Amino acid sequence: PTAAPSFSPTFGVTSRLKHAASSQTRGAMRLELRLGKDLISIKQKIAMNPGIAGIGSSVDATFLEAEPGYVTDLAFPGNPNDAARVVSVQAGVVMGDATGPRLVSFELNLEAASLALYFNEPVSVTNFNASKLVLRERNTSSFVRLSEASTATVGFDCQAIVSLSTGDVNAVGAALITTPFLQHPDDGVLEDFFGNKGVAGCGPPGGLDEHTRAPDYESSSVGLTRGSALPEGPVAVVQALDMEAGRLRIQFFHDIEMSKGVNVTAITVAGSDSSDAWSHRLTNGSYASAGAYDGAGEALIEITLHKRDVDAIKL
Repeated sequence: PTAAPSFSPTFGVTSRLKHAASSQTRGAMRLELRLGKDLISIKQKIAMNPGIAGIGSSVDATFLEAEPGYVTDLAFPGNPNDAARVVSVQAGVVMGDATGPRLVSFELNLEAASLALYFNEPVSVTNFNASKLVLRERNTSSFVRLSEASTATVGFDCQAIVSLSTGDVNAVGAALITTPFLQHPDDGVLEDFFGNKGVAGCGPPGGLDEHTRAPDYESSSVGLTRGSALPEGPVAVVQALDMEAGRLRIQFFHDIEMSKGVNVTAITVAGSDSSDAWSHRLTNGSYASAGAYDGAGEALIEITLHKRDVDAIKL
């Protein structure tokens, strides 16, 4: 498409597509777009406007607009003709959202008696059940299943803040959980805004979408088993090394605390993920936060590499 079409749900709330992509090139009579991060944006708007929750659930509440030239024909001879503007067309068929939210990262603060949970889509805490969550220590049998006395509120649409009960705080302290892992063994810890229960297990997005090369937030099943567990802290989902510009961009599915700084020398660039692959640990460099977390993997750190690190990687 040469211009992005936009959704036009009821009450005039629209969502312009920015990341949707298609693997089709020419000769197709039907255009199929993979929404990727745009789907998260649409769900966020629904979360902030409960009155438009019908979008994507019925043909009566789902409409599409498109600007002139969003596709062209294959006119021959002569130049291709731009498609005319689509003012408003109603969906012919709608397949509703049937997949619940997945837990992708967390932060535990016993001093504040809080547990921040980050999900891959906007969530509702109306039916939150803390007893579906288990905190455990790394590589030990020590664990604590939270009680229903711990309650949750929505921090922002993709984040739930759990207020830990005194009993749960004391239990975690008594279990000597200092390097916490969070296990989500059952489905139903909470729901999305369509009423789908949270999926069993937990884990970050599983790799990149084969077409858009963006994190696969929706369809991946990586880590989604009843015994899967997450280490505490941000989850890096995309790393992009630009040797020409001497920059390394790291994208996180989690908020990041920049006031604590970034230890550039803890980052290693490697030729592969095998233990005997060539690697180089960064020696220096400056960094900046390039974006804020919005529930779609948008927390970014951009590192400007030192010249000697660039030279070492090239060699």
